[in-house]
Amino acid sequence: MVKDSYENWDKNSPDRFTFETLVRRATFAITMDQWEDVLQVISANVDNTKDFELRVDMLGLVEFMLTSPELKETMGYLSEIVLKFVLIPSTVWKIGKPNVKIRKASVICMIKMV
Repeated sequence: MVKDSYENWDKNSPDRFTFETLVRRATFAITMDQWEDVLQVISANVDNTKDFELRVDMLGLVEFMLTSPELKETMGYLSEIVLKFVLIPSTVWKIGKPNVKIRKASVICMIKMV
């Protein structure tokens, strides 16, 4: 269900709220392969073309994942993917896209990752 629609999410998509709840509550039940799928969904939804609210929420979810003691080892293993496909693209500045909060949230996640 979530995997079929994530590329078309906007700030009001109900599936995005379901996704966030599942990730936050199922940290022990998600396998390594599924974490890669989770990061794929997050990566697609921090894109510059997405709604501001959606992007902020996805970065908030990344921050949760980075600071969760249960996920410390997993996030260490996936850190290159998180950095390359989620955080660095979120810091890109575009003309006419004043998303300082997005860039700031991404930098905060980078600091927490380090």
